[in-house]
Amino acid sequence: MRYSRTSTIDISVDNTITIEGCTKFSLQRKLTRGKLWGRAVKPQGRTRGRFDYALKMSLYTDEYNLLFDYLKRVAASAGTFSAAFNLSISLFEPELGTTLWQMIGCSIADDSEKIVEDQLYGSDLGVDIDIDVMEILKDGVSAGLENSPLGQIGAA
Repeated sequence: MRYSRTSTIDISVDNTITIEGCTKFSLQRKLTRGKLWGRAVKPQGRTRGRFDYALKMSLYTDEYNLLFDYLKRVAASAGTFSAAFNLSISLFEPELGTTLWQMIGCSIADDSEKIVEDQLYGSDLGVDIDIDVMEILKDGVSAGLENSPLGQIGAA
């Protein structure tokens, strides 16, 4: 059994609003490691690297307007691209159980809104959004743990 179009998918913003009209949700977690040479010709070791996260969403215009209105309230006078928010998406399939993705420290980096398309009738207008993310957790676990005095989000 795999996740399918019949799966239950819930997207929540700050546990306050639910996004139902999402047509695409893709995320990426990437670790870029460096190499250490010292005085040697061959690499002698690796750095821990740096994590980078990317999130892309496509929403119907109504849902984007819902998100936009929420971010206007959160950002006050700073602008909607300056508003920080958290996103969570849960996938449920009876035989596979639930998978929870949490995106922490999100802010919109880019949006591309379709105002008019070639075919005015029969096509749903939408918005493509690129979101800058500070951390992505899968089932509460981070892909990389950081040693810090305050601990780590997602550490067991």
